[in-house]
Amino acid sequence: MVPQGGNTSLCGAATPDGEGEAVICLSRLNRIRAIDIENNTITAEAGCVLAAIQAAAAEAGRLFPLSLAAEGSAQLGGNLSTNAGGVQVLRYGNTRDLTSGWKSSCLPEISGRGCAACARTIPATTSSSSSSAPRAPWASLPPRR
Repeated sequence: MVPQGGNTSLCGAATPDGEGEAVICLSRLNRIRAIDIENNTITAEAGCVLAAIQAAAAEAGRLFPLSLAAEGSAQLGGNLSTNAGGVQVLRYGNTRDLTSGWKSSCLPEISGRGCAACARTIPATTSSSSSSAPRAPWASLPPRR
């Protein structure tokens, strides 16, 4: 199986390279599931478009700082898989620096074991260096003038 997002990357990760591979389009997994203002977190599905995440954060008075030229079609799953940086990478870090964790699961028909056997939550690492402090998933927006 090859997961396919917004097809904005130049990595070629969403292109099957062998016979018998199935492309799984993630565009219908596009919901923002929760916004927690107190903990400064947003929970979104892998097919959620980056611009929708930014808009939801702005409505909550927060900033999701990942900014790419393709933010109108780039999807969160692809941003995580390629660890996208964007134009604010020096200030806020790559996508995985902005992520507190993710949950992966597989379909019971594919795994043969059911979702309980392979669903797992993966804590995100902020850096290869253990001395780095974790970054907030989003930052407060400055007051509008």
